[in-house]
Amino acid sequence: MCRPMGIVLIRYGELALKSRPVRLRFERTLMRNIEELFLLERQECLLSREWGRIMAHVRDEAAAAKILGRVFGITSFSPAFEFPSEMHKVADVAAERSKALLKDGQSFAIRARRTGTHPYSSQQLAALAGAAVLEANGGRGIRVDLTNPDVEIFIEVRGRNAYVFADKFTGPGGLPMGTQGRVAALLDGEKGAAAAWLMMKRGCHVIAAGAGEDAKKARDILLLWAPGLALHELPDISMEALERFARRRRAEALVVGSTYEELEKEIPHAGMPILFPLCGLDDKGISGLIEKIRAG
Repeated sequence: MCRPMGIVLIRYGELALKSRPVRLRFERTLMRNIEELFLLERQECLLSREWGRIMAHVRDEAAAAKILGRVFGITSFSPAFEFPSEMHKVADVAAERSKALLKDGQSFAIRARRTGTHPYSSQQLAALAGAAVLEANGGRGIRVDLTNPDVEIFIEVRGRNAYVFADKFTGPGGLPMGTQGRVAALLDGEKGAAAAWLMMKRGCHVIAAGAGEDAKKARDILLLWAPGLALHELPDISMEALERFARRRRAEALVVGSTYEELEKEIPHAGMPILFPLCGLDDKGISGLIEKIRAG
């Protein structure tokens, strides 16, 4: 028997600041990236899009959470319950859900918001749902605390549908990979992988190049985030050779994990921009970033 499909609300940040045509293009790219990762993980996922949200219908919420946490452009996501947006129905679902979320003596708050036209306000919905939660948990010492609650119960009403959830999982943020320019990244070790990862997070299409085992290990670090990433072997990994490679691949810039000082003599002779994504991080920050990338 097939498991019923659950729904995950996916949020994005910077995309919302773009003009409508650009935003729609970025949303489509983000959806395509999500679908590709689910396909590679052999997980089922059906996507739909509403203004400000992408909805993922999934069979396995735990597997979906691991995948969505590696998709650039996603700021956060929440597994949710979906049902019609009739106010009393929403309150009943929130109350039923609260029984498993709340422990005896804990406090809670209802965070309600709406998109679209409804015969009730967000405040009215929150008040009704809060009263329903108190009634459903009578005798357990449950109380309301809107300032510093132990548990927050979120309600989103979007048109004809409503969603109740309690968890917000963090995504990597940034921009959907492939929405910005093409860059050639030198994978000469872990720092090279970290520099390439930061450019992926900014939406760049990264073309990886390097030589030897160090390059292969660096590429392997990135495969969780970009499963289709190919490594182009270069017999010579000088900046001059990397620049020639970049031009053949129609890249617009070079990306390195080195410091400016390490390449200071070569920079004046470069024929294209050289980017140093790690320049704002100290050794501790770089190590932390590498561990984050490894963990996925």
